[in-house]
Amino acid sequence: DASLAELSAPGVADVPISDDAVTPEFDAMRGTALSRVEDFFNVQLKNMLALENVECKLRITSGVVRATPRGAKVEVETARAHRLYRFDEVHFRGVEGDIAEALNGRSFRVVATPGPSVFEIGLDASRFGAGAGGSVWSPTNMYKACPEVVIPQTITEERLVLVSDASVKEALAENIDPSGADLTLARAVGLPDAQGRVREVRAGLTVHGRLSTQGVVRAGYWARGDARASSWRTTGAMGRCQADAEPAPPGVCELEDRNWSLNNIEVGDLLVLRRGVAYAELFEPGTVDDFVSHWWGEESGDFLSTLQRHERDAIGEKGGAYGRRRKYICTFSNRQHRVELGSWDNWQSFVFNAVLLHVKRKGGDVVVTLGHDAMCLERIWCIFEAWVCSSQDITYYLYSIHGKLRACLDAGQQEAVRMREKLLQLDLRAAQCSVQMDRVMIMRLVHDSDGGIEHVEYVVKRSVLTTREIATSLQRVNDPLTGRRLQVTSEHVQETDLLPIQVSPKAGGLQRSMTGPVAQLSVQDIHRELKAAADSHFWSRPVLVVGPPGSGKSTLTTELVHLGGADSAIKVKLVSLAKPILQRLGEGGFDEWVQSADLLQLWAQTHFGGDGDDDLLGYSGKQSFMGAGQGRRNIAM
Repeated sequence: DASLAELSAPGVADVPISDDAVTPEFDAMRGTALSRVEDFFNVQLKNMLALENVECKLRITSGVVRATPRGAKVEVETARAHRLYRFDEVHFRGVEGDIAEALNGRSFRVVATPGPSVFEIGLDASRFGAGAGGSVWSPTNMYKACPEVVIPQTITEERLVLVSDASVKEALAENIDPSGADLTLARAVGLPDAQGRVREVRAGLTVHGRLSTQGVVRAGYWARGDARASSWRTTGAMGRCQADAEPAPPGVCELEDRNWSLNNIEVGDLLVLRRGVAYAELFEPGTVDDFVSHWWGEESGDFLSTLQRHERDAIGEKGGAYGRRRKYICTFSNRQHRVELGSWDNWQSFVFNAVLLHVKRKGGDVVVTLGHDAMCLERIWCIFEAWVCSSQDITYYLYSIHGKLRACLDAGQQEAVRMREKLLQLDLRAAQCSVQMDRVMIMRLVHDSDGGIEHVEYVVKRSVLTTREIATSLQRVNDPLTGRRLQVTSEHVQETDLLPIQVSPKAGGLQRSMTGPVAQLSVQDIHRELKAAADSHFWSRPVLVVGPPGSGKSTLTTELVHLGGADSAIKVKLVSLAKPILQRLGEGGFDEWVQSADLLQLWAQTHFGGDGDDDLLGYSGKQSFMGAGQGRRNIAM
């Protein structure tokens, strides 16, 4: 382009890079200073989406023209472009009419966006009439901020491609990189622009979306028309090769943030292909100080407040000026036009892994932003980050908007107490991911490591729970087919759910009540009997629960542990106790070692480190339930 010369003028990307900044993962190592993060949310995001800043919450707001029941959905028409995506959370206030009681003061998920000023929520309001007036608001998050701000500001090249006939789609299919999960050109190919003129489209461009008058994605960007290149903050030194945006039809936006499949492309579609840099690359270079683990769905206001609180804490502990610490935030540090995290064949080279190890060497912090519901700990990549921290002994901080969760608990904050209760019930095994293969691979890595998922849970929870509480919270039984959490308490169980189980020794008061089918007793009854016997020192040997495979032994002992609380019992699988023996089998001095080895203590050290010695096993009265594990034997001891 004729005006590219001015784009090649020296800019921030031409600043010499210090030796400290030169690493094999330099692009990912670019940290974003907190001052830049504050500008992103308070200026860039706010301007692009015309946000309302209510109580420091960055929110999209619009007046409600009409809310009309449509069967199991409610169609909402707004006074201006709503800027909402599918799955956004929306809240209503001040709506009038028959439907008002079903909408006001409640939150809903957007299920469809038929147009720029129309969206649908999932609500069966068929018994109500229509409503109007008031407003609807939605909190912004990274799912919104990335496509609306990060992508437009980091573009180095953008091309429009008209799928004028089937041959264009065939040309795309033949030249798409087959090794990638997205639609990125592996080689240059001649494709028509929006006016149908064929020109060469370079390799490395990725299909992002389809333009349509019914689109809702990047509305503020496309509203600038042919002047939208003014949003691009890149320079020639960053690889920008295009001064002006290609002409596009008026009144269009993209239908999706990212088109992942050629099957979604039809003849007549107008595609947008892009390449670009990371948001952090727009600014002065420098490596990461702190790693931020977060969920993209966390509210922008909460996310920013949490980072600001951590910055103040870090400066108090380590010194420095406010706003200067550089954060690794994946949205900003990774190139979002085409995210390449690494290959499962060499997971050690993953960006997350490399940056975490860098932060450890630098003495930085790993900050987990919990938001108001700790959803980040239900996402599999956050679990991967926690696992790396657990295996590399990297300090891991749980943060709310008020500060470190531990400090908030000590101060008696009710929100922190609520968060602690959620952590007590949290099961990291249930973490989800939009790409199922990533979840499978991460859980396999965690399962095969020393301590497994139990050690990861310990690392996540240890700042707010005692080791005994964590050990108790790990006692879970799930249905092998559905994965549903199983409970055998009187209010949950049906008589047909359990097969007969017997508990021995059969003596005293236990003989009468414990020899019949468990279905005749609640777990609370059994727990009461066992506790009474233990309190009277009735036993001098372990309790044996006997029953056929699938009869509920594991569920029974798990529930007994939960009922007893953190001070009553722990449950250990025999296969876990046997692991140290298998590891040392055949080594010199094995016979002498095995005679004196305390397998329970070795298990505790593997899962809970040094805390396992005193906190778990260093007091009297503890009863241990040791399950047979995957062997599915008849005895749980």
